[in-house]
Amino acid sequence: MPATRDERIETKLDEIAETIGEINVTLAKQSIILEEHQRRSLANEQSVELLKKQHNMFVGAIKLISIIAALAAIIHSMVR
Repeated sequence: MPATRDERIETKLDEIAETIGEINVTLAKQSIILEEHQRRSLANEQSVELLKKQHNMFVGAIKLISIIAALAAIIHSMVR
C-alpha cells in the first residue's frame, strides 16, 4: 500500500532531522580540531618569537666579534 502524503512528509522530516544530527556531530568534531589547531599555532608562534630573539642576539654577538677583530687588526698594524 503506497504511503500517504503525510507519511511521506514525515519520512522526509525524519531524514532531515537525522542529517542535521550528523551535521551537528561533524561540527562538534571540527570545533575540537580547530581549538587544538589554534593551541598548536599559538605555541608555534611563541617558539618562533623566541627563535627570533635568539637569532638577533647571535647576530649582535657576531657583529661585536667582528668589530673587536677589526680593532685588534688596526691596533696590531699600528704597533708593527
